[in-house]
Amino acid sequence: MDRDKLRRLIGRLKQALRLERRLTLEESHQLLQLSGAILDYGRMIQEYRGYTAPYAIVEVPELAIRFRETPRTIQDALALLGDMGRAEPFHLRGCWKLRLADALRSEENDTGHVGDVGAA
Repeated sequence: MDRDKLRRLIGRLKQALRLERRLTLEESHQLLQLSGAILDYGRMIQEYRGYTAPYAIVEVPELAIRFRETPRTIQDALALLGDMGRAEPFHLRGCWKLRLADALRSEENDTGHVGDVGAA
């Protein structure tokens, strides 16, 4: 991760900590976990629909229902992914474009196989 992306990521975390009330360490960790779950959901959509594109389009309202979170929390998680270079707002309101190819490539480099995340 280059310095600019890291600065944006730290800035986003700081911004998340300054919401209406200060987030606890556990809540910050949950936001990171939610971001990972959103990427996993994007991969599932891509595989189910048979897309070969290195990205997937997701909708904030659908994600909020699926993950039982508020749309604001979903937006925060997507913005965090954006700071990591994994997501960007799409031209349709409430939609985001998830970059999945980089995520798959990094997992493949870590484990040697795609999809073996967390395998012992």
